[in-house]
Amino acid sequence: MKRCRAGQQPKSRADYYRRLRLALGVRVEEVARISGFSISYLSAMEAETRPLLPHVEEALRLTFDRLQRHVYEDARRVEAA
Repeated sequence: MKRCRAGQQPKSRADYYRRLRLALGVRVEEVARISGFSISYLSAMEAETRPLLPHVEEALRLTFDRLQRHVYEDARRVEAA
């Protein structure tokens, strides 16, 4: 499992995605819009009251790859200005 910025390991894969979302400064609503999953499902998954199924994890991985690209592109634009 990947380490978080503070050096602590996330307690689960759902916790990893929650921490990644928070580190990127993205709201659950934005993840829901891009991934196609409902806000309530994503919130329950982060709270670990709903399972993180393999197909959901793959969709979240792709969603967060996209979100990270947007964050880095925005940062580059700010640096160039």
